Amino acid sequence: IIVGATFPEVIKYCKTKTKHNKTSIVTPGIGTQGGDAKTALDAGSDFLIIGRTILGSPSPDVEAKKFQELSLR
Repeated sequence: IIVGATFPEVIKYCKTKTKHNKTSIVTPGIGTQGGDAKTALDAGSDFLIIGRTILGSPSPDVEAKKFQELSLR
C-alpha cells in the first residue's frame, strides 16, 4: 500500500487493517513534500521513499545517513 507521509492518520488506519498479513506500507513525500520521517515511521510505515530531500541536499551522503539513523531507532 502506498500512503503519503503527509497523511499519518491514514498510515495508522491502513496499518490496523493490514497488521495480520504481509502487506507493507510504503510512504513517499518525506522532506521536500512536507512529510516527516519520524511521524511516518511512528504511524506504521514500513518503507520510506526519500528522493528529492537527499538528492537536492548539498551533502546527499550526510542527508541519507540522517534518515538511515532515524530508521534504525
